Amino acid sequence: MKYVKFLLALAVCLCLAWAIHAFALTVYAVSDDGLAPAMRKGNRVIVNRLSTITPKKGDFIVYTDSTYNYLAEIINLPGDTIALGGNRYRIPEVCCDRCQSTDCRLYFVKTSAGHQLVYKHQIIGKAFRVF
Repeated sequence: MKYVKFLLALAVCLCLAWAIHAFALTVYAVSDDGLAPAMRKGNRVIVNRLSTITPKKGDFIVYTDSTYNYLAEIINLPGDTIALGGNRYRIPEVCCDRCQSTDCRLYFVKTSAGHQLVYKHQIIGKAFRVF
């Protein structure tokens, strides 16, 4: 009887740990030095998937393109003006004219591969360096 209780408690703990890992907090390893000096290869980051805070400049995030997850730093926010190749561009405050969603925003981020625009719905969560 003791062993059955122990195995049941162990199974419940494992299921709880899996659920927290899958839906709340996930740990990723930084794969390159593209975001140095703040993030270096081998650093670990914990991603808060439940974070509903609006990202700010300087925040580190993990986002997905439905195939891979990427670590990035937010450089500019919706409404900011950026200069690229001698031209100035304004980051849209909504993704398109048809969309009136307050959640549909674009963020200009720095990744290890360069700079790009990321939709808010692509953001998995805010990343914090742990070690």
